[in-house]
Amino acid sequence: MSTAIDKKFQEVRKLFPLTSKKAGMVYFNSASTGPLCKPVKQALDQYLDLCQYLNKDTDDYSFNDLQKIRRLGAKMIGANVDEVGFGWNTGYGLNLAA
Repeated sequence: MSTAIDKKFQEVRKLFPLTSKKAGMVYFNSASTGPLCKPVKQALDQYLDLCQYLNKDTDDYSFNDLQKIRRLGAKMIGANVDEVGFGWNTGYGLNLAA
């Protein structure tokens, strides 16, 4: 592995607290449930705070986040934004694509 790739890999591993508790841990079952990375946990905590205090007068924050995720996902896979969509689950997406 090149030095740049190895460095990036180590940076990403630091986002997952589980990897610091279990040296050499590799987790492949990400289609269902798995360990959360720190940014995902923070986003979930923010959402739960909104729910706890019933501060959900608008869904704008959700749709803004979806648009951001769509743009980042498209960039990551080399697609146009209008070519990226969301489905309910993996099975739905696979059936839609088939």
